[in-house]
Amino acid sequence: MEEEEEEINNDEEDEYEDEDEDDWDPFPIVDLEPFYIVEAYEQQYCYGEVNGALCQWGAFGVIYHRIPEHVFKNAMDASLEFFQLPEEEKMKYEFKKPLDPIKYGKETVTNPSDNKNYVCREFLDIYVQPELHLPDKPQKLREAVLEMHTRTRPLHGLLIHLMATGRTMEVDGGVTEERFEMESCFRHFTANYYPSRPEFEEPIPMQPDTNQHVLFTIFMHSGSESGLEFNRVIYGGPVPRDKWSRIRQAPPHAVLVYAGYPVEVYNNGYYRSVNLRAFVNTEAEPRITVGMSIGPGLNAVVQTAPEVEEHEKPSCYRPMKYIEIMEIMENNRLHGRIFDKEQLNYKPQQD
Repeated sequence: MEEEEEEINNDEEDEYEDEDEDDWDPFPIVDLEPFYIVEAYEQQYCYGEVNGALCQWGAFGVIYHRIPEHVFKNAMDASLEFFQLPEEEKMKYEFKKPLDPIKYGKETVTNPSDNKNYVCREFLDIYVQPELHLPDKPQKLREAVLEMHTRTRPLHGLLIHLMATGRTMEVDGGVTEERFEMESCFRHFTANYYPSRPEFEEPIPMQPDTNQHVLFTIFMHSGSESGLEFNRVIYGGPVPRDKWSRIRQAPPHAVLVYAGYPVEVYNNGYYRSVNLRAFVNTEAEPRITVGMSIGPGLNAVVQTAPEVEEHEKPSCYRPMKYIEIMEIMENNRLHGRIFDKEQLNYKPQQD
């Protein structure tokens, strides 16, 4: 039997930050081994690691996740076959409506060297649950997506548990799952293809990702570097501030995880929903990422946990059905707009 653990801008800011560190920052890596093989009291360190990562980054790498490496490799291979299909075949699934269950699209970037537009990213989104939707081709994509759907489910469940219980609010993980109606949860598969673009003199950032409506996304990338950068919180100055930080290759077989808007709402802003963006791929080889996301049940009400409001401050977020949040964010994405929390009646409290 295969081993399960196949291992898997602002001048005044400068005095608080060394500019030489702007490009690369230590990306948090969480080892989940304590949740599988050691006594419960040894898990507290892991809770602290997840807590810090969600507060400052909204994202982290995971080792000892118990997802065999071939699961992601097969998904990458099958997705690559889709992106290599004739244009007319891919355009059957062109992104036209916010809740299309299969979405294919492209992102173009203007090269400052010649002022020409180049396709620098292609993407494919597939709704997997509550109903499975798949393109007609390639056939191997069905098997790869279903295996990834099955294999990532335990890690998604653990992440929700950590999110709910990792703070002092002590919300039971089972209660959180009931509130989010996880028995009828929403899940979708995403693949991103970044063709080689040697026409660009240097990698430049693309538009930030606006697909933030999920609870958590688990993903893996090809190549030695992710080509991604996350917007994180920097502490130490007069006030916390945001900073874009690129991430290096995580440890071998690690997966990357990032949190979405419902996580932020549930914790009343204590945890962050992540902002991330990719860079134009100037390497010789194409780059690809594949991920599986999980969200609440479509009719679940996303709101701040009562325990948080009771012990802290009133919620900054208006309760909304998950499908409403999802539609607003996907509509932004369709029209190339950056998500603004004020669209959801987000009102920060005055300290």
